[in-house]
Amino acid sequence: KEFKKRLRTFASRQDFIDFMISKREDLYQKGEIAEGTYKKYLTVIHRIQEFQYGDRKEASKKDLWTFNTITLQHILSFENWLTGKKGLAHNTMAGTMKIVHKFFGCAKRDGISFNDPMIDYNVPGFIQGVREALDLVELSALKKFYVNGGFSDHEKDVLERYLISCFTGLRKSDIEQLDTRIHIQNKRLYLKMFKTRMYDKTVEFKLPNFVLEIVGKRRGRLFLPMESSLLNKTLRKVIDRVKNDKSEQIITKYVKFHSGRDTFATNFLRLGGMLIVLKDILGHSSIKMTEIYLKMTSDDSDVTMEAFDRL
Repeated sequence: KEFKKRLRTFASRQDFIDFMISKREDLYQKGEIAEGTYKKYLTVIHRIQEFQYGDRKEASKKDLWTFNTITLQHILSFENWLTGKKGLAHNTMAGTMKIVHKFFGCAKRDGISFNDPMIDYNVPGFIQGVREALDLVELSALKKFYVNGGFSDHEKDVLERYLISCFTGLRKSDIEQLDTRIHIQNKRLYLKMFKTRMYDKTVEFKLPNFVLEIVGKRRGRLFLPMESSLLNKTLRKVIDRVKNDKSEQIITKYVKFHSGRDTFATNFLRLGGMLIVLKDILGHSSIKMTEIYLKMTSDDSDVTMEAFDRL
């Protein structure tokens, strides 16, 4: 085992893929990345290997990314391959390149000497898509659907996660670490959000009664990690069944799990919550991050102004 470990350590200082494999494992064992990120890094490793191998069983030496031979041209070719032959969407490609850039930075910090091929490379930014959030009517209908029951245990598990997000603004990674023995005391939440854990800041707020009803008398960890693809697929399947008295679908938006956080934030503002309070609940480091929800509720301005007509 020691020999294999040393061999891997030596190889990781020569070949970029070997370095990514070794570093990924190291970061996960130290608790610096979540399981979802751990799996995401593996996906990127597989993409690079697919790019290098092509249709061959083995990659040629000129295609391998060794620290002493890799150039900017390799990086640009990989980016073009991702959106071209691989057919990935822009944001998926941008996320992949961001991770590649991260690992070159890790190699530098680990003392590996090489000419950084990404030093003159501009990592593509993400294109902001349409962010869907449930309004109060839709959220109320989903809550009623949950209370009435009539779904499988798996669907109930997914729906509970999503509703907790809708009523608290917690991310998927935070919901998956919820433990009633640690994070919930006297009907209040005390939690160091996983994404911002490096700041060692505890988010604290009173939990809505509906969330406490979902938790019930359960003790310990509430949810196990679940793949985002399965989570979103099940969530959309469940939401499609939310109907009104005329059997018409109430929620027609393309909902993803993260929309739960957006749903909480926008409805918090609609109900009169203050932006600065929302910032603290969401665990944002800057008020500018929270201001995006003001834009998402800007369409409510006509309704708000009409309220003056009723005075």
